[in-house]
Amino acid sequence: MLLFLAALAVGMAQDFVNSGVLNNYGTLVIKSNFVNQASGQINNASTGTIRFTKNTGEFRNGNSNLAQIVNNGWFEFRGTDNRFTDLSSNPSGTTALGNACDFRVPGNMRYFAPAAGTQNVQARFYTNLEMAGPGAKAIPDAVYVAGTYNVVSGSGDRTYSGTFYYDGTSDQTIFAETAASGSVNRYNNLAIMTGSGTCAVGSSTKTIADNQTISLLGNFSSAANATLLLQGQLFATDVTANGPITINDPTPGTTFAELRSSGTAAYAANVTVTAGLFHVAGGTATVQSSATLSLANSANAQLQLDNGTTLAVAGTLQNSNPARTNWTFDAGSTIQFTATAAGQTIPYTASSNPYGNVFTSGGAKQTESGGNVYMAGNLTVQSDNITVASGQTWVMTNTSASVTYSGAGANSEIVGPMQRAIGGTGAYTFNNAQTIVNFTAGTLPSTMTIAAFPQTDPNNYDNTRDVQRKVTVSWAGSNAWTATFRVGYKASDIPGTWGPSVNQGNLRFYESPSSGTPEKVSTGSAYSRSAASGPALGYIELAGIQGTGTAVPNGFRYIASGNDLLLRGGPSVFYAIASGRWSNPATWDEGVEPSPTDEVVIDGFTVHAGYVRTIDNYAGNEAYPTQLAAKITIGSSPNSALLFGSTSGAKTFALNYGTGIPGELINNRAGTATISSGTPDTGSSPIDAGLVVYTTSGNEVTLQIPGGLTNASGATIHNFGTIEVGQ
Repeated sequence: MLLFLAALAVGMAQDFVNSGVLNNYGTLVIKSNFVNQASGQINNASTGTIRFTKNTGEFRNGNSNLAQIVNNGWFEFRGTDNRFTDLSSNPSGTTALGNACDFRVPGNMRYFAPAAGTQNVQARFYTNLEMAGPGAKAIPDAVYVAGTYNVVSGSGDRTYSGTFYYDGTSDQTIFAETAASGSVNRYNNLAIMTGSGTCAVGSSTKTIADNQTISLLGNFSSAANATLLLQGQLFATDVTANGPITINDPTPGTTFAELRSSGTAAYAANVTVTAGLFHVAGGTATVQSSATLSLANSANAQLQLDNGTTLAVAGTLQNSNPARTNWTFDAGSTIQFTATAAGQTIPYTASSNPYGNVFTSGGAKQTESGGNVYMAGNLTVQSDNITVASGQTWVMTNTSASVTYSGAGANSEIVGPMQRAIGGTGAYTFNNAQTIVNFTAGTLPSTMTIAAFPQTDPNNYDNTRDVQRKVTVSWAGSNAWTATFRVGYKASDIPGTWGPSVNQGNLRFYESPSSGTPEKVSTGSAYSRSAASGPALGYIELAGIQGTGTAVPNGFRYIASGNDLLLRGGPSVFYAIASGRWSNPATWDEGVEPSPTDEVVIDGFTVHAGYVRTIDNYAGNEAYPTQLAAKITIGSSPNSALLFGSTSGAKTFALNYGTGIPGELINNRAGTATISSGTPDTGSSPIDAGLVVYTTSGNEVTLQIPGGLTNASGATIHNFGTIEVGQ
């Protein structure tokens, strides 16, 4: 026991034990431990250095009054594992220097490593911190610097673990660890803040100086009260920025200021780019709802999205440069506009610098006035409507891009003009999920634009039979194309003033010029229809529409660029487009048999009812034999004829007989055919005859025309059966 106590006494005797006042103006070399008792005071002058040389030497402090430990010179650790502790050698003790933000290592702290070995820096709250000496340094997680951090020339390699913090309440310049690769001389994670924990006060600016590049192994983060002034370059994997960022390169012609992220980046405060580059090099960057990412009116204020990256804007994106050539979006990048509140603005772009993919969610959006929105990728709408600014167009420049309305945006629309580049046959979705142009043949246009305005009067609007939706179709390039048009509409577009004969089941396209009379669009194909209900879109669709450069009238199957596609309901005029049976859909321009409320025009064709002719061999019976139509007009062109006959028993035909709507028949054809028998002609040739009623024994035919029969001057009627005129 006596030997042990003697040895202990010798060990303690090697320490510097200070219970009084130490005024140091020179160099104090500690080869063991420095023990500053509770009553010990230190005044290390600007010329003073307290140097620890033993690898395990400790600065043991027992004085809880930090004001009595003044360090205007340097505390210097030269051992591999020097530490600040309390009197019991506990680095977490309340009197251990640097254990808390309000008990920092005062003044200047230097780690000076000899050439051999690696010096371990202690995780502490420092005021000023310096790395020196040729030896390597291992810098752990949770090193906090409130003042200046510096690495002197000739210092050995630094390896950082965890996060290095700049947490001063005053402005600080971040030392530029400039290694661009590898694991040494690069920060791992870097964080800036104003004060730490319970000591957070005020606000401050942390600066990365001009022409300096900091490439992090890991991530960057900032506290809400700390501003990053980026005059140089900061490359990080993930970014969590709760404080504002200003990118302002004072000399943009040299090393260009840049904030680059390659992982997940979140910006909760404003990012202002005055001169420099906001660069999403990988992963996703999010501008949160409270933040604005703004570019100044300068070619040097830049934004760049690389292939496969995403910029999600829940807040605001602004570009004050009218040319919009100061930002670049790879065609494989995605910009998302995700504000939940209505009114988010989508900035316009330049044709030379379009967005890549565009995704929207949340509330209604509008585009920015001043230019078109150009995009080179796919469009996905999961938001409410997007309204295009007056006089502008939503332009998709990639012929193979897709347009998807899904989720909460399944029934949403782009309100206004939407242009798509056309690169081949196939379907192109436009302003909503049910507005689709499917090019099927011909020489296609280079672009097509559909301007859709719900609850807006189209050209020649009639509120008793029209859908209140203005849909204008225009294109550039060839007119020699054929397409199927589908136009979507909503129940909210249907006025409450429709007449009793108008319903969604008899809506048709009419080509409607800005001046002049609308013309029905019919191609010989039947319309496809789906009724709108509630918020869900309805549509009407017609195949075989062709383009033309000629204004209406231009033939029923054609539309001219710049005219409206009017959605008009109610009875229509059916035109025979082929010689054939009345019940054969191929006989009629709309690809279906006329209904009792429709009018019929037969001009230049021979139409028969009640029996089979080899001209079309159609055996299906008439759907409404006693309610054929509201009006039939036989034209004056050669081969205009309407034949009634039977080969299967007596039959009666009528025009709305007994429905309360007396139908009429007008015959204008002076036929040249000689018809001397009541036997129905079953041949395959047109017959130039006007009106013909065949009858044979057992196959008697009666034609009832309650609304009146008009046989024009020189026109011919051949009656072998019974014609009843009037009621």
